[in-house]
Amino acid sequence: MPVSWHDGLLDRLRSGDEQVVGAFLERFQPRCIAIARRRGVPAHDCPAVAQDALTDAFERIKAAGLRDPAKLPGFIRAVLMNKVSDYWRRRGPSMVPLEELPERTHDTHLSAPSSEEVLMVQEVLARLNADDQIVLWLYDVEEYTLEEVGHMLGLRKSASGERVKAARERFRVEAGNSSPLSRLRK
Repeated sequence: MPVSWHDGLLDRLRSGDEQVVGAFLERFQPRCIAIARRRGVPAHDCPAVAQDALTDAFERIKAAGLRDPAKLPGFIRAVLMNKVSDYWRRRGPSMVPLEELPERTHDTHLSAPSSEEVLMVQEVLARLNADDQIVLWLYDVEEYTLEEVGHMLGLRKSASGERVKAARERFRVEAGNSSPLSRLRK
């Protein structure tokens, strides 16, 4: 049965009553994990982000930072959103020049590209602007999702998808439709 958060329970939570703290975690931890996941935090990091948020919220409640129990869910959500922002800020955008990115360690294609094709791709990439290079590298080579690319570049998922599509189109134009590169993944 869900706990109704009233003044008495909030006071018991502040005092560290184990039963109330357990009910607090039982109610809000799964919700925080789900919200963190919807905000693009990788599944394996969601429990840690949720735990950080709930710990911080609990410490703030103990310090009498929340007086109205009706505002508890919104208060926890606000703390969680800050923790999700902290997560992405700590992770930071991986904006590195294309030349400094590590060599690819796995090949998802059935056959290895010829050295001529590799040189052609490198030449075409060199003619693209840095934004297109980064977007294509992150999405096509490193195989990040559109949502992850968006977080790294400070964009929404839809905007990162548009950037990938536009960068691929510019790549195809630069490569020329008659070259061997025209058969690359679309």
